[in-house]
Amino acid sequence: MFKVERPRIAPVGLAKGYGSPDVVKELRRIFHKKCYLCETKNPMSPEVEHFIPKAANPALEKEWNNLFYACRRCNSIKSNSLDELLDCTKEDVFEALIFELPTRKKKPISIQVNQGYESVTATNTVKLLDKCYNREESGYQEITRAELRNQLVRFYGKYYKYSEALLDDDSGIKEKNHAEDKLERMLQIDYPYSCFWRRLFLEDDDLMQDYAHLIVTNIT
Repeated sequence: MFKVERPRIAPVGLAKGYGSPDVVKELRRIFHKKCYLCETKNPMSPEVEHFIPKAANPALEKEWNNLFYACRRCNSIKSNSLDELLDCTKEDVFEALIFELPTRKKKPISIQVNQGYESVTATNTVKLLDKCYNREESGYQEITRAELRNQLVRFYGKYYKYSEALLDDDSGIKEKNHAEDKLERMLQIDYPYSCFWRRLFLEDDDLMQDYAHLIVTNIT
């Protein structure tokens, strides 16, 4: 998950409905074209998600602050759950959670509450994200989970390639400059699955020692 800056003024089309083109486009923009839960960028089936479900509070159906951008998989998994969650438009969710991508595809993705950020909302968010990344209780979920994991593995390959180039004594100046530029891009919050690459980078003492500037400018 990533921090989102939501404009205070809602799109004018919201008066007609949350599916109005200007509403959907503005949500897509402020959420960096990513599902706010799994961080898939440019999902094939994006949806407007109600943070507090419509079934629980119909009055919030067209409430601007209650509308989020999500992929169909995550939206269907979250469904009408009433569990209180971390709100990425109001708090630093990246600092509160730790995402870990295993090297083996069939091993579950791990999400944990970061020490010092324990709360009911953080625990509930971890439980939801675990379902978003790992659930495969139906044929549809099995297929979408596999595709999600394939994308994550492909991006991890890029991260590993660039980070190794920076740390390899055999890398030349041009190679390191290229790797530095590419890795800096992966650490920006509008990049797909940035929560994984940012956490990997922050916990790598060797990279932080010489290349901390790559993430310092992208930390918010």
